[in-house]
Amino acid sequence: MLKWWNWLLAFSLCCLLFVVLPLMLSSEPSEETLKPIFDDYIQKYNKSYANLQEYSTRFQHFVSSYREIQKLNAASRDSGSSGAKYGLTKLSDMSQSEFKEIHLSDEKVSKAPKSYNKNWNHGREMSDTLRYDMDPGNSTHHKDRSGGNKANVNLYINIRTKRVALPMTVDWRTKGIIGPVRNQGLCGACWAFSTIGVIEAMSAIETGKLETLSVQEVIDCAKLGNKGCAGGDICLLLDWLLTSSTGVGIDKEYPLSLTNGVCKANKTTAGVKVASFTCDDFVGSENKILEALAIHGPVAVAVNALTWQHYLGGVIQFHCSGSPAELNHAVELVGYDLTAEVPYYIAKNSWGKDFGNGGYIYLAIGSNICGLANEVATVVVIPTSCSVDVPTPYQLITEMVKLIVEDFGVHQEKKVKKFTWTLANGFSLSAISYGAIVQAIKVPDRYGIRKDVVLGFDDLDSYVSRNTPYLGVAVGRCANRIGHASFEIDGNTYGLAKNVAKEHHLHGGLVGFDKMVWESTVDQSKVIFSYLSKDSEEGYPGDLLTNITYEVTDDGCFHVEFIATTTKKTVVNLTNHSYFNLAGHDAGSEELYNHLVYINADRITETNSDSIPTGNFINVQGTPFDFTKEKRLGDSMSGNLFDDNFCVNLGKEDLTLVSRVTHSLSGRVLEVYSDQPGVQFYTANFLPLPSEEALVGKDSVGYRRHGAFCLETQKYPDAVHHKNFPSAILVPGQIYRHRVMYKFSDKGTVEPVVASA
Repeated sequence: MLKWWNWLLAFSLCCLLFVVLPLMLSSEPSEETLKPIFDDYIQKYNKSYANLQEYSTRFQHFVSSYREIQKLNAASRDSGSSGAKYGLTKLSDMSQSEFKEIHLSDEKVSKAPKSYNKNWNHGREMSDTLRYDMDPGNSTHHKDRSGGNKANVNLYINIRTKRVALPMTVDWRTKGIIGPVRNQGLCGACWAFSTIGVIEAMSAIETGKLETLSVQEVIDCAKLGNKGCAGGDICLLLDWLLTSSTGVGIDKEYPLSLTNGVCKANKTTAGVKVASFTCDDFVGSENKILEALAIHGPVAVAVNALTWQHYLGGVIQFHCSGSPAELNHAVELVGYDLTAEVPYYIAKNSWGKDFGNGGYIYLAIGSNICGLANEVATVVVIPTSCSVDVPTPYQLITEMVKLIVEDFGVHQEKKVKKFTWTLANGFSLSAISYGAIVQAIKVPDRYGIRKDVVLGFDDLDSYVSRNTPYLGVAVGRCANRIGHASFEIDGNTYGLAKNVAKEHHLHGGLVGFDKMVWESTVDQSKVIFSYLSKDSEEGYPGDLLTNITYEVTDDGCFHVEFIATTTKKTVVNLTNHSYFNLAGHDAGSEELYNHLVYINADRITETNSDSIPTGNFINVQGTPFDFTKEKRLGDSMSGNLFDDNFCVNLGKEDLTLVSRVTHSLSGRVLEVYSDQPGVQFYTANFLPLPSEEALVGKDSVGYRRHGAFCLETQKYPDAVHHKNFPSAILVPGQIYRHRVMYKFSDKGTVEPVVASA
């Protein structure tokens, strides 16, 4: 009986095969059936072919595409309603090899230069506070670079449950910082479109304004292995932008042509610069991609887009190799969704709005689908608007402010420029690009008589050879003192130049920011000074890019903004070291003593005999340091007073009134507003004594001890050694900002005012 049943079962199976096999074969449409569909396709996509032979060739490609689409959709049915959908697209009349040659030959992944570490990481790391590393031993941790054919559902759950600190959805498009989808056409420049898209977005995050940047500029100009429409690499482009300090201009000034052209970039255009970047392999660590998207912003990634030719929508989970050897395209990731049935990344492509989901494609999270985790780039930018490096002589005149640019000499084969702002009431301020020095400030008194109220020199040679007191300079990397000229970060000890008391570090070292020729650009009535301090300069870790903006406004205010970014954790504390005497730079100590001083601080930092903070604080009440009520400076001065850090009582305003100083006889008033926690009040104790030879300055005036005062807004000195001080550590990915406003008037004693943002 059992044998009879087996024979019957075998016979039934054979009959079934004879029925099903023809049905399967017949489900593949014939060319005859596809002819009218092809004609509709031609009309829908407005296709035209040169002759009958091309028509025939395109039809054969169309047939192959149609059959490939059927296979892809059949393989995706198990992924449910959220799975990828494939169908006829504008690319379906191409052969796969033609599609690959035209659209996927542009991302040329290259090995990192020798100066980079294995991960192309320019010293940056993701946030330690939000880092979550998935257990390598977990069986759900998909390590296969090939992308695999099985959705890693357990991994999605793992991310959902453990990454609770991250938002479940991120979409930077809703923040208004993502530009429109563009179409690279037949130009193989996905590397440029994706990277510039990220730079565009990061600049918009910083400024609150989205500007379309020029892709064509980098197509034409980028070097370091990038070859325009013939291909390039996202990391090589970022490397070139950073090392060449090239600013990307706006699209309307360098419009898209989608051809390889001669570089026409205006070298005087500042544009948006790359401050630092990372380029990492996050295969097996896609949580770090999520973290970057949530905390930092959009990122650029290299991908394998071979199966995207017929993509219509949905989430790609299968049949998309993740091998690093097959990377052939680049896109911009602008968000993710962990709440979806299949969690996915949102990728902005550069094949036009009629591709995929309005120009976007969804890629499954967690299994290196299409190789997206092999090369992931994040960027930090310094937005510098559309500033121009103006020739000299130059003159800009507005209704209230006049700015003149002149040559001030040459140092180490670099031109030094002098910038002078003048107001209608006679107020003027001059600054030079050597040391970003404030060279002169001329302020009218209550009778309209102008006096230069800052110490300085008339010529460049004197600033280079005799400016040991730091007259008017920008101080960096770290203003004030660092005890024992060393500090430790993350277990690494860094030794600095010893330039005070043979033991300690002062004002950035032997060759600090005050001794550099800064790049200078003009943006309307603003001047922006830029300097890139290299890793290990004076012992400090990391490349530090610093921008200092000077602006004089028609209300007699001098605005200064310091901005800096780093490629490694480092110490940053920037300030201006101008010496003021409101009676005039030539008035000396006698008139300095007659200044009335108010300082908004209840405490100072205690120091030892070398002026290094102990970590303790001293209440100023009842001491010579109490300037909480305005008083005559000379009544409190004796010996080496003052050279002390006052702890500012910061208010809720963007800028807090730090100090007000009045010279009663002339009526000149200086108010200093800042967002920093400290201010170093210094009364020129180290200028020559009356018995010593004077330091000869402007107009041949001899400068001596107590002939001026400084108000250096800053972090607390030696903060790197005291955990109870506001931190002076700058971390990669963060932006250091320090704003200070000097308000001059001739109204005598005035009430404090609240500074506007």
